Amino acid sequence: MNDSINTDTLLPVGERLKPLLNKSCISESDMKALLAERGVYIGDSNKRLSIPILTLSILSPKEFEKLQELQKTKEDSLKTRITKTKSQSDNNLNNLIPQDLIKKDELLDEYDCFDFDTDLSFNMDTPNKLVLDYAIIREDVTKDWANNKSRYTGRVEVEKTSTDSMICFNNEYTSSETETINKKIIKSVSNHLLTEGEISSREDTFEITSDKFNNNQRFATVYKGIHIKKQNNGLPTY
Repeated sequence: MNDSINTDTLLPVGERLKPLLNKSCISESDMKALLAERGVYIGDSNKRLSIPILTLSILSPKEFEKLQELQKTKEDSLKTRITKTKSQSDNNLNNLIPQDLIKKDELLDEYDCFDFDTDLSFNMDTPNKLVLDYAIIREDVTKDWANNKSRYTGRVEVEKTSTDSMICFNNEYTSSETETINKKIIKSVSNHLLTEGEISSREDTFEITSDKFNNNQRFATVYKGIHIKKQNNGLPTY
């Protein structure tokens, strides 16, 4: 028996749509555009308004395939962002950052449709490099009914360089959920380092941007999957 979704005859509706629409790669503007194509216009594109409208209606095969393609396009590749800030001491990071600093409950919101499949402990690569690898499991209605779980990985590296005394946050993610989780992890680490006096509140965190590379470096960086941003008037964009 073939259990795969046939979008010509069987489509997810109601609660079955929420894992796809809520906190996935489908953005608020994507859903607002989908509703506009139906002749439904909303002044506020917040998901709390658009999700109930879509879950109470029936998607056409074309609309569902469009949502599938949006998710697939945005989750097919590993994305990386790198940010840096100045260190204020000679202390090793493994003495500053507890392995159990990150708490699961602090990373989950009430509307999240996923759970963690691994622990959230930092591992010490070197005395000045800590790595947190994890995975999440998300219900995915774009897969067949018998196997509707998707697994996504995330990785955060925190490294202190001895040459320029910079603390580098390497943020690797494979879905919008893991991108959001990584941002929360980096924020927690940054706040902890600020409390410990390792970084200063007056020291701006900056993102590695395209103007810091020549053409060959830009190509090599993008080829490796690192996401870089252009600057406006010399200032990083976020």
